[in-house]
Formats: sequence, structure tokens, C-alpha cells
Amino acid sequence: MKEVFRIIDHYKYDQSSFLFSLINSKLDDLK
Repeated sequence: MKEVFRIIDHYKYDQSSFLFSLINSKLDDLK
């Protein structure tokens, strides 16, 4: 069960970093 939580946490982290990079690229486009 702990493994599942670890995978979910990892997925959430990946998602947020993906969102973060996406926002960063959008900001770069605005400059």
C-alpha cells in the first residue's frame, strides 16, 4: 500500500513540475 502512495506522490509531483514549466514557457512568450 505504501508503494501506491509513493507512486501517486511522484505523479502529483511530476504534474506540478509540468505545470510549472508550462507556465514558465508562457511567461517567456509574453516577454
